[in-house]
Amino acid sequence: MKVLTRVALTLSVLAGLAAASASDAAAASREVVVTVVDAEGRPVAGAEVVVAAESETIAQTDEQGQVTIETTAATVEVTVTARDGASGSAKSGADAINVALKGRS
Repeated sequence: MKVLTRVALTLSVLAGLAAASASDAAAASREVVVTVVDAEGRPVAGAEVVVAAESETIAQTDEQGQVTIETTAATVEVTVTARDGASGSAKSGADAINVALKGRS
């Protein structure tokens, strides 16, 4: 009976470790690069990017039209508004999201 109890206890501990590892992997953080361009494909600096993932994040694009965010969400949704009022949005599970603005002159 002692051997059977040890085997059951060992299996229980191993199952707990496997579940903890799966949980940690699911919550792993990743970087997502959002690139904002105009209708001609030129980068848009200073655009406001609102990221809806675990919580809402607001950032502005750099000179290359990019923002890098850190998230644990499987899917990221972004809404972008440029200074001139042009806007766009995208939703993706990829590590790179491209948004082409509409209405930008």
